[in-house]
Amino acid sequence: MTSIQDAAATTARVFGWRVFPTRDKRPLVGSWPRDASTDVDVFDWSGADGYGIALPPGIVVVDIDVNAKGEWSEGFRQYEDLLAGQFTREHATLQACTKSGGVHLFYSADTKDMRQKKLAPLVDMRVGGLGYVVGAGSPGYEWATPMPTPGLIRPFPRVLEGRLR
Repeated sequence: MTSIQDAAATTARVFGWRVFPTRDKRPLVGSWPRDASTDVDVFDWSGADGYGIALPPGIVVVDIDVNAKGEWSEGFRQYEDLLAGQFTREHATLQACTKSGGVHLFYSADTKDMRQKKLAPLVDMRVGGLGYVVGAGSPGYEWATPMPTPGLIRPFPRVLEGRLR
């Protein structure tokens, strides 16, 4: 088993999330929403340079990117502005650092009427049932917490819920 396949298997086991192999952030399966699986052994990983997480209903990921200078502070400032200054400890949630220097913030939410969208120039949303993210353990991607667990996922900030419907 490769280290990428092992990381995908761990994510599938710990969170119960379906995964699939990727190359250059693109799925290496016919249809990732249909083909993603919690069983990593069903895939050919030989061409993979990472893996994707098919976000399940009930999960929203805030994707905060870096600016053209590679600085993450501008993206976080935009996110804090969206939260209208209401960023508190309750918004501290499961995080993954991205290859570009950005971050994925994983939240729980009722996603049935949500849409994926760009909320600010450096802030995107990925909605469970509609989107995927590159998984931690792929080259350049890592969990910000040494032992990530589902218990670290906090509720999606209420002040942003209306922006995704």
